[in-house]
Amino acid sequence: MMTRQEEMIDDAQIEKFNALKKAIGSPEEYYRECLFRNFGVNAVEAITYKEAEAVINTLVKKAIEWGVWDKFTDKERMITKKQINKIHALKNAMGWDEHGYRATLLYNYGVRTSKDMTWKQADEFSNFLEEKAIKRGVWKKFNGKERFEELKNRPNMATPPQLRMIEAMWKDVSSAGNEKQRREALRGFLRKYFKVSDLRFLDRGTVGKVITALKNMQSRKTPESTNRHSAAISGSMG
Repeated sequence: MMTRQEEMIDDAQIEKFNALKKAIGSPEEYYRECLFRNFGVNAVEAITYKEAEAVINTLVKKAIEWGVWDKFTDKERMITKKQINKIHALKNAMGWDEHGYRATLLYNYGVRTSKDMTWKQADEFSNFLEEKAIKRGVWKKFNGKERFEELKNRPNMATPPQLRMIEAMWKDVSSAGNEKQRREALRGFLRKYFKVSDLRFLDRGTVGKVITALKNMQSRKTPESTNRHSAAISGSMG
């Protein structure tokens, strides 16, 4: 008879693994690569209960460090009061009616109220609203020195000044037409070369490599086309 540790992963573990994947947001191929490298399989359903426990514990630790997982509820971190207030202020600044606002929430995030959003969803939505409000001239962005301050004091993670530095460096090398395109291009760059889905999820071990890559790109004045990135990045990844 098999012991509990020899049994295959169970439904509860699969559910938690998927929830952590969603919270962290790294590309699917990243998880498949990790599973294959560590266990020789391509799907989480093929690992044992004991192996699943190890994987989940590692993901929980990372998700907490990145600020997207609540260690007390052991679930994805939910929207904060500060985020709710900012979303409502932006909505009011743009003159959105309740019907249009709630329809947007339902279509994009599957919720009818911002109180049901995750921290990550709220961050994405508030950034989207802020861009639109600035373009309409009804909102003024915070001073650059204050950006990312809510992410300070996270263990083993990039600091707010480092994140602001990367944004400024990317702006210098970017050929994107507007801020939204530039942010999307930066996310694509981080996903492709550093397996990170967003600037806010950079840890201390990776942030230096990103900065080095951007310095190389600055020295070449290289825009962010995929074909032109490789040479500039090779030195920082080697």
